[in-house]
Amino acid sequence: MRVPAIFVILATLVASAAQAQEPRCDQSLKTNCFTGEFGLLDIPGSNSEKRLAHDFGFKDSIGVGWETRRDDVTNGASIPRFFHPVIGDNWDERYIRAAVIHDRYCDVVKAHNVRSWQTTHRMFYDALLASGVGRKRAALMYYAVYNFGPSWDTLASGSKCRVTDHCIQVVRPGQTFVRFDDRYDDPGLPSELDAVAKELEAGGPEAGTPEDVMQISARRHPIRRLISPIELGTPGIQDR
Repeated sequence: MRVPAIFVILATLVASAAQAQEPRCDQSLKTNCFTGEFGLLDIPGSNSEKRLAHDFGFKDSIGVGWETRRDDVTNGASIPRFFHPVIGDNWDERYIRAAVIHDRYCDVVKAHNVRSWQTTHRMFYDALLASGVGRKRAALMYYAVYNFGPSWDTLASGSKCRVTDHCIQVVRPGQTFVRFDDRYDDPGLPSELDAVAKELEAGGPEAGTPEDVMQISARRHPIRRLISPIELGTPGIQDR
C-alpha cells in the first residue's frame, strides 16, 4: 500500500522538530510570544478533555493578543486526527499551546468567536511557529484548519483579557452566530493534504509562508463559504 506523501514528508521532520520553547512576551519580545502560565489538569473520568490550570495567552505576529482562561476545558481538537499517526495525539507538547488557544476562539458553545475565522486560523500558524514547529509543518496544519476548520460570519465585542494586552475574549451570553462546523472528517481531506504536502515540499526551503497557504487555498477552494474579515473595535488593532 502506498504511504501518503504527507506522512513521508512530516516523518522526515520529526527528528528536527523542537519541543515547545514557549518564548515569553516582555519588553524586547512583544509579538510571537506567550503570556501567563501554561498548564493542563486531568479531568476525573475523562480521557478526551483537560482543564487549563492558569490564564495563558499568545501575542501573534501583528501584536494581537489571544488568551485562554483558568478552568477552560479543551480537547485539543485543532489537531485533526489525520495528523495523529505522524505528529502524536492532541496533547503533544509541540502543538498543544497553539491548539488550546485556537480551540478557545473557535468555541461556539460559550460564544468565544470574537475574531474572524480567518484571523483565528492564522493565529494558529503563528503560535505553532512560536512553539518551535517547522514552517512547512505549520503551513500544512494551517491549511487544514483554514480550509476544513470551523468558520463563522458574526463577530461580537469581547471583554478584555486578564494577562495579555491588545486582547479581547468572552462575549455576552446569547450572542447568535451563523457558523459552519469543522470538516475534519471529510473523506477528501487526506488526499488533499497529501497533494498540498507535496506542493510545499517542492517549493524548496523557503516554502511554507502564510502567503503560500493562501495561494494554494485560493486555487483549491476559490469560493469561500463566508464573509471576509471585519475590522475590530480594539484600539489600534485591525483584523486581518
